Amino acid sequence: MKYTGERPVFPTGALEFRGLGAGSTWNAPVALGWKSASPPALASHRGKLHAMYIRPDDRALMWSILENGVWLRPVQIREFTSDHQPALTVHGNNLYMTFTALDGSQKVTRYAWLTGQWNEPVTIPYVHTNDAPAMASDINNRLVAGHRGGDGKVLYKATSNWEVWPNGTASHVSDWTAAEGFPMATPTDRPWVARRTSDNKIHIGYQTSWGAWASVPLPSGWEGRSAPSITTHNNEVWLAVRDNDNRLRCYHGNADGFAQVPLTTEIPTVADMPVLVSHNGTLHTMYRR
Repeated sequence: MKYTGERPVFPTGALEFRGLGAGSTWNAPVALGWKSASPPALASHRGKLHAMYIRPDDRALMWSILENGVWLRPVQIREFTSDHQPALTVHGNNLYMTFTALDGSQKVTRYAWLTGQWNEPVTIPYVHTNDAPAMASDINNRLVAGHRGGDGKVLYKATSNWEVWPNGTASHVSDWTAAEGFPMATPTDRPWVARRTSDNKIHIGYQTSWGAWASVPLPSGWEGRSAPSITTHNNEVWLAVRDNDNRLRCYHGNADGFAQVPLTTEIPTVADMPVLVSHNGTLHTMYRR
């Protein structure tokens, strides 16, 4: 079955940015003046913070950099367009981005920091998805790109050269499924996956060896209304999720388990997945309202 009608209208939201201060206190939100048709993406690279989002009207993939405390005016990356949240990761001291093109293919590009430009993208062969993609480094220090298959399975491919990806079908991440696109991160020396299943349960796990993955126990009753985000901060794994009351909740821990962060100020209300990033020693979040 293939839908041939008009493009569905994706909901838009205004982006906000804030940092987590001392004593688990959220700093005042910064309204960025940008509207996005997807959750944003964040990455810290060479002392600068990079943000990406989807401009609603034309589906342009927009990019801005935080320099000296000021966000630069967003610009479109080449002529990239998408309906879904892109994914950013730092691998081998380089910044990479993957996005789902309008035809459902998954594309990858690398940031050329000397010129400040993004390279021409390459297409990962035999990958098709209708969700947001994922990216991290695998246990063998290769670049790994993930996507959600048509049956809801969590899939991935890995490469030692970002411009050349293996042919053939992608590998399954255990028997895991996801209700929507899932994020990946490399908090330690291996990739982690955070996902939400169709029953609103939140699950996380990590790669133990090539082709093998392990789940991590989570607090009882941990649920969310959107996919969680995942990052590294102060040598721990941190997660953020939109809870059943649309509030941003944070958890941190390791392979032995996680605990909720007791936030001491007003907890932000978010429209969907909040993203986290550790930048210059501070944990930051960006989300849609």
